[in-house]
Amino acid sequence: MLNKLIDSISVRISGLKKFDIHLKDFFPLKEHDFKEYKGKYISKQDKFSFITLTENMKRINFNGEDSILQNRTFIDDSGTIIFLDDIVFGYHDEVVFEYSRTRNRSQTVYPEPMAYLDIYNKGKYPNGVFVFKSFQEFSMNGKVSLCLLVTKKFYSGLWLQRIERLYLVEGKGMVKYEEESFYPNKFNISYELSQNDSGYKMISHDSLGYFLYNPNSNQLSGSISCASNHSVTLLIETEGELNDRIFERSGAMIEKFVDLEKILKQQIAEEFLNTYNDSWNEGDDITSIDFAELIRLNTIFVIKDGEIEAYFDTGELFDGHAIIATFDEEMNLDSVDIINW
Repeated sequence: MLNKLIDSISVRISGLKKFDIHLKDFFPLKEHDFKEYKGKYISKQDKFSFITLTENMKRINFNGEDSILQNRTFIDDSGTIIFLDDIVFGYHDEVVFEYSRTRNRSQTVYPEPMAYLDIYNKGKYPNGVFVFKSFQEFSMNGKVSLCLLVTKKFYSGLWLQRIERLYLVEGKGMVKYEEESFYPNKFNISYELSQNDSGYKMISHDSLGYFLYNPNSNQLSGSISCASNHSVTLLIETEGELNDRIFERSGAMIEKFVDLEKILKQQIAEEFLNTYNDSWNEGDDITSIDFAELIRLNTIFVIKDGEIEAYFDTGELFDGHAIIATFDEEMNLDSVDIINW
């Protein structure tokens, strides 16, 4: 019912006045609370639609406070992840705090909150950011609720400004979000609760991290750091089954593959070395060790029947072609081939 009302949201600007509210009532700490939003990004250079998935993954104790670890994932229309982040939020003396945990692909918790949602506040944040917060009323099918208006200004030679609006419904949380940036890059972002569930889901694995389930391909996609210290795409075939058994075997196979990556690359190098030196190499012959160092793991695809397909970039070795290698559950090399990438 709530989703059907979103289309009729209208904002009524009221005077900036004090509201007798408890902000934490608008941020329920419910485990596995899942919401899907549909949104748009508009700038001078670009315009596209996207889906935002948020889920309260688990309750945690953060700095002595009862808190929630929330995942927020933004995906495009094709199901590709644009951006994902972990958020910790909770309460302290009627104030809602929010920390961003993921920056530059590493899990860190900043000593200062990235957003501190108290009711009426004007304060200075890290990096010279000044934040002004107030509330406005908005009506939804005649029922008045609240919009948290957040204005952010920071100084870096010029005054920069961004405005965020969080539309909050008591007991439900955020039903709509708007953001407008004025400088240096002017853009608008908005998203609101979706009327229809697309079927996309985020699934968390203790050692492999987050996976996005794509209902169109029945695949899970994620990423992991490999032995050569770069990010590799992970794909897992599911045939529509989402349960713990998916990771019981697939997770073990992926971890084993990553542990043996250097050895497996050497096996592939020995398979292709003569072909490369005889037909593709225009210079001095190279060794299998040289060959193994020149190929780069790109994607690991776990097939439901217990095999792994691994895709390797070859740089200039084969004129931009890629190598596909198939391994069984014990990581024995079954087949290897060169394909267009």
